[in-house]
Amino acid sequence: MELMLDIRGLETIAWVKRQGESTTHHQDKHVIIHKQLQISTDREIFFPGEYAYQFNYELQPTLPGSFQLSHRSAGRFRNIRSTVKYELKALQRVQGAFRADLEMKRELVVVPVPTAPVVRPLQRSTSQEVWVMTMFRKGTCQLSAYMDRDVFVPGEKVMVRCSIFNLSKVNIRALSLRLYEDLVLHHKRGKDTRTSTCLCEGEFSGVLAGDTADKIVSLHLMDWRSGRAIQPSTASRFIACDYRIEVRCSFMMSPSVSLEFPITVVHQNSK
Repeated sequence: MELMLDIRGLETIAWVKRQGESTTHHQDKHVIIHKQLQISTDREIFFPGEYAYQFNYELQPTLPGSFQLSHRSAGRFRNIRSTVKYELKALQRVQGAFRADLEMKRELVVVPVPTAPVVRPLQRSTSQEVWVMTMFRKGTCQLSAYMDRDVFVPGEKVMVRCSIFNLSKVNIRALSLRLYEDLVLHHKRGKDTRTSTCLCEGEFSGVLAGDTADKIVSLHLMDWRSGRAIQPSTASRFIACDYRIEVRCSFMMSPSVSLEFPITVVHQNSK
């Protein structure tokens, strides 16, 4: 008798498109991998008990990792849901009438082939004019920020060292860190759709007018709405997902002064 193994990888995407007063539902799927294996058991009869059979199958190194995303919007596209899911199904035929075959399914978590990510420190600076109500110039604000690396795992804490020179006559209301998810939807026809979502934010004390400050601030890589760690950065047929950290100095009645750091989020065992 033979034990049948079915290995399947499937990418799905679904969304609701609004056009005026009407809405239409869309979905698409792509079979990433579908492979059937036969394992010879060298048995004709299985008595009650437990049997173990080893098998080996090498996945392609270019497969996208397991991924799940939901509740995103991009312009007219609402409730975007996307998954990359892998599953293993084992099937054992049972002889005899009125006897059901033995079947078991198990979801597999596929991690991209570990590659040593190029980890690098990041440092950026900006100097911007402070305008109250976009009409009255009140001086300048200089912001510098430093991160010792740009590669993280989901849920990890990001540490940023900030140097602020508030050479204006306006108090900085708050210093904040924001984690943004940058999403790209690949369409079969037409241009890609891009959207950005702020997943979480940390707010810290500001800086008085004419004062300076050095601060070390931090933010966990979490999605506040779900309470879960964010997904790793990914790229597949339907979707691409990247992240960035924004450092922002906020003023009352004046545009913020900010700078950004792109970051890469990898699976736990890829770092």
